[in-house]
Formats: sequence, C-alpha cells, structure tokens
Amino acid sequence: MWLPTGREWRRPTLDPAACSPQAWAAGAPHLLLQSVLGLQFDPDRHGILLCNQRLGQSAVDLMLRRHGTGVAVQGLRNVGQIRVAAVYS
Repeated sequence: MWLPTGREWRRPTLDPAACSPQAWAAGAPHLLLQSVLGLQFDPDRHGILLCNQRLGQSAVDLMLRRHGTGVAVQGLRNVGQIRVAAVYS
C-alpha cells in the first residue's frame, strides 16, 4: 500500500516484528485442542496417543497408528466400564 504525502508517494515503514503475534496465534487452536483432548504425538511410531478420555467415571487411553493406508486403534488403558469401537466409512 502506498501513502500519499503531497505530490510524492511514500511506502509505510516496515516493522520486522509485525508478523510475530500472528505467527504465535496461528498455533493457539492446535495447542488448545491438544490440551483439551489429551493428544500426544509420536512421530517416530507414526502414532497419536489420546490420553485419559473420560466417560462418566470410566477412562481410556488409545493409540492411533498409521499402517500403510490404514489406521490401527490400540487400547492402552481401560478403567471402569467403557467400550471403544472404531467405525470406518
């Protein structure tokens, strides 16, 4: 954007830190979901860990892993009476 100053046109002053708040804010939704859902990422094993997923007094930990073009769900911990089902469509 150009700003007129009399007969001349002058550019606005560049601020090297102008994008810093936006870059920080871009990660906020991802980190919020990670915190609320108890997500932990395991890139070495191509997995996502869902920790302490609660339903009433029951809780479960699940590991999602990629195998080729599919995904495997493994139950790591099950406290109480909670049933986990994976539905692929």
